[in-house]
Formats: sequence, C-alpha cells, structure tokens
Amino acid sequence: MFFLTVFLRIYRIEGKFNFNAEYNYKLWPIKEIVYDKKIRLIGIEAVSYLHHLHYPPLALYIFAPVLYLGKANPLSIEVALIFLNGITSILIFYLGAKLFGLKTGLFAGLIYALSFFVQRADRFIWVVGPLLFFTVVYLIAVNEIFGKKKDTLLLFFLLGAIVGIALNFHFQAAAFVFVTLMLVFFNYSLKNALKSLTAFFLGVAFLI
Repeated sequence: MFFLTVFLRIYRIEGKFNFNAEYNYKLWPIKEIVYDKKIRLIGIEAVSYLHHLHYPPLALYIFAPVLYLGKANPLSIEVALIFLNGITSILIFYLGAKLFGLKTGLFAGLIYALSFFVQRADRFIWVVGPLLFFTVVYLIAVNEIFGKKKDTLLLFFLLGAIVGIALNFHFQAAAFVFVTLMLVFFNYSLKNALKSLTAFFLGVAFLI
C-alpha cells in the first residue's frame, strides 16, 4: 500500500510539477527561515490585502529542514509530502480494517492510493493537504480513547497535541476540537469531562 501510493505520486514528478502562486506563497517564507534567518513567531497572512493569519509558523519550521536538505529544490517538499501520503494510506488501511474488517480497510486504502484527484491534491504544496493525515491519526486516537475506553489524561494530552500540530497546518482542524468536546460530554460526567478536557487543551496549547 505504501509503495503503491508513493509510486503513483512520484512517477515522472518533474513533468507534473507546476510552480505557481500557491507554491511561491508557501516557499518564500520557508526560504526566509532557512537562508535569510528571519524566524517567524506568528505565521503568515492569507494574502497581503486581507490581513488575517493564514496559519501559525510550525508548519513552516517543519518544511524548512526539508527545503534545506533538498538544496532549495521546491520538489523536495513535494517529495516529502508524497512519502507522508504513503504513511497516510497505511493508516487508512489500518483504521478501516480495525473498525470494519480487512476487506474494508484494503478497499479504503486503495481508493486513497488510486484516486487521480487525491493524487493531484497530495502532490500540491499547500497547508490543507496534510490535514488528511492528521484526520486519520486523530480518528485512530479517538478510537483508542473512546472505543477501547483507554481514557487516561495522558492520552487526552496526546490527542490535544495531535490537534495542536494539525492547527499549525490549517485552522480547519478546529473541527477536531468541537468533535472532542461532543465526545467527552456525551461519554463522561461533568467532573471527569473537565479533567479530560483540561489535559486535551494543554496538549493543543503545547503545539500551537
């Protein structure tokens, strides 16, 4: 599953690469971190005329070493994302098999690996792309906590950390916060819910 996913996205990648405004918008601040030593503490705005925060800077810090090791080749980040896609396909297979059986897991993983639309989106350097990876990781963690009743404060902290790092890629990950709130209040007493959510939000704050 991993190698199939990676191969379908990396095959003839040079011919499919398209350096456009979205690439420039993401790569320029990463270039400033690596080569100009301009460390960002807030993040980047959506565009210069909107003046609102697009996403926090941790995503830039994660991509910066990749660009440096790739000697400023913009394809280096795209290749790194493709290998992340390979991991995502395995996690989708694992989650599907765990919840619904082996055939369902295999079918779900193959849909992700083979879809032309998903392949195109996965190769594109944008902050929304990795959210699919974080979504699957979040669902696996939720299943461990609520499905298996492993509701320790440490696990809630780790769940919050997953959401925190996902928020650094796009604020759409705020949906994870609302889902967690509903799951906690539906499954626990008020006292236990407050304890669990305290650990959860500490995890979010730790990586945001």
